[in-house]
Amino acid sequence: MKNTALVAAPLLAFTLAGCAAVPGSNGNVAAPTVAAGAKTMYCMDGKLNEGDGGYRCTWAASMKEACAATEVTLIAKSAIATGPTKGGMCAHGDRIVHITMR
Repeated sequence: MKNTALVAAPLLAFTLAGCAAVPGSNGNVAAPTVAAGAKTMYCMDGKLNEGDGGYRCTWAASMKEACAATEVTLIAKSAIATGPTKGGMCAHGDRIVHITMR
């Protein structure tokens, strides 16, 4: 039992640290429009709404930006290849969803 705890604790810490840190993020808040050519877009699951032929959310180019974004934008379903799919979590506890653009 003691060996299991020794293995599980570092594994849990590594997993949680990986969710909180997103390489390449610059910390800026998402712009009100989706950048052309973006492959994957991220959003807080609690802000996601379907309607008007697409998904309204606080879309951002990185998970870190999505965790801080406040401006809601619409991405048309016709522009989405896959998703929305549940992914990681923000440091403040909100779940992130992502889409892959066509």
